[in-house]
Amino acid sequence: MQALSDPLSDIAKLAAEHQIWVHVDAAWGGALLLSEKYRDYLNGLELVDSVTLDFHKQFFQTISCGAFLLKDARHYELMRYQAAYLNSEFDEEQGVPNLVSKSLQTTRRFDALKLWMGLEALARNSTPKSSITV
Repeated sequence: MQALSDPLSDIAKLAAEHQIWVHVDAAWGGALLLSEKYRDYLNGLELVDSVTLDFHKQFFQTISCGAFLLKDARHYELMRYQAAYLNSEFDEEQGVPNLVSKSLQTTRRFDALKLWMGLEALARNSTPKSSITV
């Protein structure tokens, strides 16, 4: 396999010195996390501020199935906003969950189920010898 990846550890350390946000678009290459052989291409991913993954690309999922991950959960608050038609006070008083802050789409489909089922099926159909080799 020929691949090119940025030196994430070096970039993240330099960015931290200058208080610069680092985002990794791992939409396609994020699947390397499942590969014992190639996961080192993503060394330093744990140091960045945010990551996107598209599970419908290399994780064998149907479209749309993606994730936006933040290192610091407090930053999810930046996606909260108030609009009467989306998250009314009446709904909150009635105990209706406010899903606006749970998704960029302002709703919450159960896309995680198909991802979990797909990864579970891959794990069950793999032996240590034939485990995922991207």
